[in-house]
Amino acid sequence: MDRDSHCHVELIHKPFDEKDCSEISEAGLLISGMGCPNCAIRVRNALIQLDGVNWVNIDLESGRAQVAYDATKISPEQFMPAVAAADPQGRHRYQAGLIG
Repeated sequence: MDRDSHCHVELIHKPFDEKDCSEISEAGLLISGMGCPNCAIRVRNALIQLDGVNWVNIDLESGRAQVAYDATKISPEQFMPAVAAADPQGRHRYQAGLIG
């Protein structure tokens, strides 16, 4: 996949507290619209900023993401709008669906 020099995005880091692990659930997503590693970071950043999301791993090649989240704070259905809004400039059109 080609890198777009105008597509750079910084990785957001979210502090992790082990006490947040008491209610951890996992969801799989299938994401379309990602064309480069920066796209994967942009989508990851959108998800990791959601309250209740603890960890996100995105595999660009397969278009799959694993999301660890606190089910008492957020539901997987809330991930799709966050992915769709991951590029506020509108250069990319990301979409996500739940796997399984």
